[in-house]
Amino acid sequence: MENFELKGRYKKEGKIIQFFNTGSGVSFDIIGRSVTFELGSLKNRCYVYIFRDFDFNQKQKILIDVNRVIRIYLQDTKPHHIDLVKANEALDNTLVLKSIKIDGQILKNTGIPKKFVKVYGDSTIAGYGILKHDGEAYYETNDGVEDFCFRALFDLKYDFDLFTASGWGITFSAYTNPKDEGIEKYQENLCVNSNEKWVSKQADLLIISLGINDYSYIQENLDKKEELFARFVSSYIKLIEKERKDNPSLPVLMIYGTLKEEYMYDYFLEAFKQISEKLDNVYFVKLPGDNSAISNHSYVSYHKKMAEILKGKILSIIQ
Repeated sequence: MENFELKGRYKKEGKIIQFFNTGSGVSFDIIGRSVTFELGSLKNRCYVYIFRDFDFNQKQKILIDVNRVIRIYLQDTKPHHIDLVKANEALDNTLVLKSIKIDGQILKNTGIPKKFVKVYGDSTIAGYGILKHDGEAYYETNDGVEDFCFRALFDLKYDFDLFTASGWGITFSAYTNPKDEGIEKYQENLCVNSNEKWVSKQADLLIISLGINDYSYIQENLDKKEELFARFVSSYIKLIEKERKDNPSLPVLMIYGTLKEEYMYDYFLEAFKQISEKLDNVYFVKLPGDNSAISNHSYVSYHKKMAEILKGKILSIIQ
């Protein structure tokens, strides 16, 4: 895989590469006639996108079952940039890349360093149900590539890793089993046998879009509200400190508002206030969310708007 760039969380087993996270995959530059991908999915169905030259509007979405061969044709002799990325969320399935065959020449990596952004998120980053309005069939509407966070980072041409799945919380969640284990549990379990590149790569920015599910759990246990909120804040700080262990100046951006959840705003502001009192270089952005997609999530048209706001905020923090 020399001169191929592997993105996100991945694991190598001989010549086969498994991709776990939303937006993970492979990219490269080519001059040639065609590219053939041999792909598979370990469980469920898996959706992938193929991009040419970073053109978001001309991307191809393809369903992958156990085995699938995809061939794309290049109609000229110009160099092209190709991205193959997984659209589903982390726990939904595993994309398997078995081989890439090139009719042409792979161009060498220029070596120009990219900004690397690490993202922790729940369904708001995983793109849960965003392609249909509430009440409509939803499996095929889960799409992390159409999500605002992928859009923003892809448009900036950054390298990034989206560690995200529906129902996740910082500390607990009303929608997982057990309900009182947060994202740290998934970090530990899903890091097993993963390629060390994912674990050791130093980020330029950490984005966190978590807390909605924690809030839902707190609402189920109002008799312990203060105690649970304190645990939420301390767990948030613990997660940031863990990421800053070898990167003390790592900036952190907290995201709020994607589901138009105005009733949670004071809760998030108080959490941000307490976190900011203990840690520096922490930022906050409120997005103009929507609740017309499945289970009150933002419809895809709002993700386009939110991506532009997120891009501006990112560029104000890192250049």
